[in-house]
Amino acid sequence: MNQTDTLAETIYRYTQLNQTLQKADALFVLCSHDTRVATYAAELYLEGLAPWLMISGGVGELTKQEQGRDFDSFILIQKSSMERRTYATFAAQWPDADTKIQVSSPRLSYGEYFDGAIDKELAISVMLGDLQRIKEYPARGFQIEQDIPEDVWGAFEALVARGYDQHLLQ
Repeated sequence: MNQTDTLAETIYRYTQLNQTLQKADALFVLCSHDTRVATYAAELYLEGLAPWLMISGGVGELTKQEQGRDFDSFILIQKSSMERRTYATFAAQWPDADTKIQVSSPRLSYGEYFDGAIDKELAISVMLGDLQRIKEYPARGFQIEQDIPEDVWGAFEALVARGYDQHLLQ
């Protein structure tokens, strides 16, 4: 593994929460270009972790939720490098997030994540943008604050110095 991969893997591991899932009222899939997210959500649904499977995306006349459902707990399904940011965003909006929200993603190692379907250079840049937002967004009220270990932030700075800065906040 080269130095760029070693640094990126440090951040990738940090972004995952690795929660043990409990049954919830609904699975809520945050859409992604990574089709493994949808496959994983379907697997969790078929395992019986929730009786409802909801998929985010654009709202139009054909996609309105007219069922009158009131969900109290969710398993949020996201791509592997977005677990921590997803939790922080939802937790800022829901006061009882610790008991009502779980976050999960396809269980992929760093090497498995980059199987050829995902552009590694782009994904690393996006991952750095997400990490920067984990640090910056709490001050704006968009997310809850989370500790970022020194080795993770050091990896961020080293990768930015290598040119992975296309998705950073300006």
